Amino acid sequence: NNYCNMSNNPWVECFVKGEWIFETRFLIYSLGYCLLAYIGNTCQKSYFAEIKKDPKNAPDHRSFKAMIASRPTVIAATVHSVATSIISCGILITYYMQGTNKSWTTPGGINLLEVWQTVGLPISISYFLTDCYFYCLPRKDGLIFVHHIIMC
Repeated sequence: NNYCNMSNNPWVECFVKGEWIFETRFLIYSLGYCLLAYIGNTCQKSYFAEIKKDPKNAPDHRSFKAMIASRPTVIAATVHSVATSIISCGILITYYMQGTNKSWTTPGGINLLEVWQTVGLPISISYFLTDCYFYCLPRKDGLIFVHHIIMC
């Protein structure tokens, strides 16, 4: 497999040599989702500050900013949905385009299951966990929390 060289420090190898293991991508995607949550929370605070400042001239409740204010993690949710859709559809299309010689390894040597394991899963699991932290727990939304736990 393409995982890190275990004869050296595997974490250094992953970052320096460009190897991609689950934990490395999970960390990177989690940081990205944290950044998106920060942006969403900043939009939410700005939206409600405008309302508090001048309630008679409040921003339109149908605006993009109002949508983000109602659920600040919607940006991360959209990124997660688009990314996993592209990856999973790409894997399935590539698999079924092989004709009668279907294999999870393409003629070019790409292991499609490894793509899901090293890209798709870290994207999804990091999203579920960061959404639990930034959305479910603060709002005590047990239904979405259970959904995320089941999906993990």
